[in-house]
Amino acid sequence: MSLNAARILACCVFLLVPCGSYADESKSSELDASANELSEFEKEFRSIVVEKALSKKTDPRLSILNTALQFDFKDTRFDDLAEQLTEQLESGNPDKELAYRVVRGMPLTSIAPKQQAILLFDCYGRFSSSQNILQSVSRQFQTRELPFKEILLERLENPETASAVLPLFRLVAKEDQTRFLPALISLAKNSDSDLSRRAIEETRRVLIQQRQELNEKRLANQSVDGASEKSIGYAKRIVSRHDRDSDGVLSKAEWSQMLSSPGESDANSDGEITVLEYAKWMQSRQKAGR
Repeated sequence: MSLNAARILACCVFLLVPCGSYADESKSSELDASANELSEFEKEFRSIVVEKALSKKTDPRLSILNTALQFDFKDTRFDDLAEQLTEQLESGNPDKELAYRVVRGMPLTSIAPKQQAILLFDCYGRFSSSQNILQSVSRQFQTRELPFKEILLERLENPETASAVLPLFRLVAKEDQTRFLPALISLAKNSDSDLSRRAIEETRRVLIQQRQELNEKRLANQSVDGASEKSIGYAKRIVSRHDRDSDGVLSKAEWSQMLSSPGESDANSDGEITVLEYAKWMQSRQKAGR
């Protein structure tokens, strides 16, 4: 290769190398410009949605608030609305439309979780005749991680506030209902006959449920030697049918009402027939041809 040809080749290589780099930089600049433009559109969109969601002219039932929630457009002006509603509740003359807007937009506030929970409880109690507000509050009780149980317990322990939150007991307490039994027992003793009646009903239901769960756990932990799965299933149905107090076992008063008394199935003679005892007894009778 001649000297001139080598020089020409070297120049071409030199020129070609930065061309690719310039192309990459150009594409990167274009992407940055597009991203910046998109960010500006997003900011404008956010501003429009929040303004509309906050406006009294916008029906809070419309999708505009759903959009704000979907994009998690938090804004301190939602805090201001919540504070305004709190003041109205304290004065005793809250605005229903404001309450609904605040309740629906509660996830967009930055107020403390406990304060949010308190406000939701207050709205539920104050607007018990508004289905829109009740449904929105109930949805948040079901889906949001706020200290609802803490507020529920505080209000159940106070007879003056207990009546308003008793309808929420099952929804809020969920699987942790035994935690509230002391408060419910105390309310059951209350001199207010209506409050006492409602507390007794809830206490009865919780005790039955907890007894059933305990019996299920005991059955699961017990040896099932001598009892088939089929026999246990049959025994569960029989016990459930005659178990008038729903405690998961048959007492002597309950089994004495049956056409064929299973009293001899009470293997440990404690006056109660468990599902497992009944299953083993039935299976032994079948083997004996009785």
